[in-house]
This record gives sequence, structure tokens and C-alpha cells, in this order.
Amino acid sequence: MAGKKNQNEEIQTQEQGQAQVQGGNSAETIADANVVSNKNPEQNVKLTEAELDAIEIQEQVTAGNQPSGKYKLKDPDTQYADASGFTLAEDQEKELPEDPSPELLARIRSGFIVKA
Repeated sequence: MAGKKNQNEEIQTQEQGQAQVQGGNSAETIADANVVSNKNPEQNVKLTEAELDAIEIQEQVTAGNQPSGKYKLKDPDTQYADASGFTLAEDQEKELPEDPSPELLARIRSGFIVKA
């Protein structure tokens, strides 16, 4: 008798679940409720100063403008060189190339290379 009671309860639970899905709790409705706006990422995530600098550089390059300002290594005991030929060493300050490499942008975003 106990087995039949558990089976009936399980069937009722399944029926209730199906009724909820049919009643408007579809996956599409749930997904709509969980959407995060990507129109302005600054509203969703607090960006660091270095990340904002990297975004600004990317926007300048995309607009066809030369990135402005000099950059240097955060730690003068380190050095940086990439395949495009851009290098930084010790206390050296340089203008960025016309088209900064993804590696260079990543170093700026991480704070390894900073504005002078």
C-alpha cells in the first residue's frame, strides 16, 4: 500500500510540474527574466582604471585614430617585447604603435603597462 501511495504522490508531483510549465514558466520566459543588459557593460561590472585605458585604446584604433599618450612598465625591473617590434624596458616611456597588438592591449588591461 505504501508503494502505491508513493507512486501516486510522484505522479501528482509530475503533473504539477507540467502544469507550471504550461502556465507560463517556460524556459523562454525564465531566460528573459535572467537576461543581463550588455548595452552598457560599465553598468554591470566595475572596471579597473587599466581596463578602461585598454578599452579607450581599442576604441581609438577602431575609429582609425592613433592612440595618444606615453606608456611605461609598472615595474621598471621587468621588460616587454612583442612580435610587432614594440618594446619597453626599465624606465623607458613610449607612444603606442598605430595598431597595438592584442598582447600589448592585454598587458595594459592587466596593469603590467601603465600610462606614464
